[in-house]
Amino acid sequence: MNRYSFLFLVLTILFTDVIAQQSDIVPCLIGKDGVLINKREIIQRSKTTSTVKISTDTISPEQAKSVYALNLLRVSGRLVDAVSVAGFEVRVINGGDTLSATSNTAVFSPEVRKLMNEIKPNSIVYFENIRYWYEKNKVRAPYIPLYIK
Repeated sequence: MNRYSFLFLVLTILFTDVIAQQSDIVPCLIGKDGVLINKREIIQRSKTTSTVKISTDTISPEQAKSVYALNLLRVSGRLVDAVSVAGFEVRVINGGDTLSATSNTAVFSPEVRKLMNEIKPNSIVYFENIRYWYEKNKVRAPYIPLYIK
């Protein structure tokens, strides 16, 4: 199954399972084993803003190494749309060392791929400065933290 077919299948599954009151951006990581969706809990919601509590996911080094893209889903009611990722930064903290790389598309750049392939247990990975296009404007999404077990 090619990546586009896989992404279409994932969006179809999410379309049937996701219910939201207004439009929210849900970051997710696409890997060879499927989709890792970051857990977020909406604490307070108004017509213009939402307060979100981020729960860090814990994944294995093997799962982290299988990830090849970052995607964002816009959820509005029962509608789910993928939005165009304009770029992001990855920061990996391995003990006292901090490594970083950037990508200008949803698919990992060779530098990000190399960084993800070198992940060790007990690392922390942050996907930060996530930028995406929404109604011809470049917007920033919340960061995605991951603990590597």
